[in-house]
Amino acid sequence: MVEETLAKAQGNVDEEVRAYVLGDVAFYYVESGDLSRAVQLMSQGAAAARRAGDRQKESRFNANLGFTYAQLGLYAQARATLEAGQALTEAIRYRPRRQE
Repeated sequence: MVEETLAKAQGNVDEEVRAYVLGDVAFYYVESGDLSRAVQLMSQGAAAARRAGDRQKESRFNANLGFTYAQLGLYAQARATLEAGQALTEAIRYRPRRQE
């Protein structure tokens, strides 16, 4: 089912939809322990979000990618990705809502 969803997302859908689907499928792979596959999908999702002009989604992908790189022990890549995400967040003045 997950691979079918992924195949549909790679098909003829707009970039914003593709970004959301790739993010959800990447989360599935994080939860199942396949972090390498998750990183691959998050990277594709970030690129789709960038092409769609959804900079908030792109910045969230960068944060998730950074944490996943850290879980894989790729600390330099994690730091660079997190810093890029933070710079993008500051550039667009995005403030995630806090749960209180």
